[in-house]
Amino acid sequence: MPRKLTPKQAKLARELLKNPEATLEELGQIVGYSDAAHVHSELEKEHVKDRVKDLMDASPKLRVPALLAKLEEGLDAQEIKFFADKGEVISERVTVDFPTRLGYLDRALDLQGLKQKDKEGSSVTMTKDVFVELCATFWATKPNDGQR
Repeated sequence: MPRKLTPKQAKLARELLKNPEATLEELGQIVGYSDAAHVHSELEKEHVKDRVKDLMDASPKLRVPALLAKLEEGLDAQEIKFFADKGEVISERVTVDFPTRLGYLDRALDLQGLKQKDKEGSSVTMTKDVFVELCATFWATKPNDGQR
């Protein structure tokens, strides 16, 4: 039988989706927990995770297909560089936005469980085997442009 959420746990689940960039300390202050460690322990509980998932499923923008589409878009991120002289834009160039792409790749690997965990359980990096597999997949699917 699933455990019932406390009012604080229910509020934590709502606030997590409402303020996705909030730190654990900030979420704790909003919800009324004493510290970040308490918030972290609450978010690790299965019934709280289930509530977050239910709330996400209720929002079309947060359902899995929509999230996967956004993740895929982020992996193709580009930015426009502007070049100016004496206050006038003289040229612009579209370049690869590597920091944004790295952030999306990091998130995708984390969601797939393909990152190693450190002693505290934080995701730190992908395993060597996963990296080799990703590189092999990339090169196998990349069109041959004669530059390899």
